[in-house]
Amino acid sequence: CFDVVRLKFVKLETASSVILQPHDKRFFQLNEPKKILEEKLRYYSSLTKNSTICIFHNHFNYYFDVVKIDSEKKKDVEVASIQDADVIFDFVKEKYP
Repeated sequence: CFDVVRLKFVKLETASSVILQPHDKRFFQLNEPKKILEEKLRYYSSLTKNSTICIFHNHFNYYFDVVKIDSEKKKDVEVASIQDADVIFDFVKEKYP
């Protein structure tokens, strides 16, 4: 018994800005949190709106909801590439204080 899997190649827009919502306020207590986030996001090739990503730093998992993504051509896209892109990251208030 075999299942059929259909794949479709889709070229993603390149992200220009992303708004993230940390789940925990401890993230903001780190030394240079934005720098840490940008360093860890190098392991992600794309982001999807309304998804949750995880960053592991100093023996702790930090979770973030992807709130909004703007691409170079469109505002508020569902998914975008962040690989080899100059993306501006911003934050909204933590989800669980």
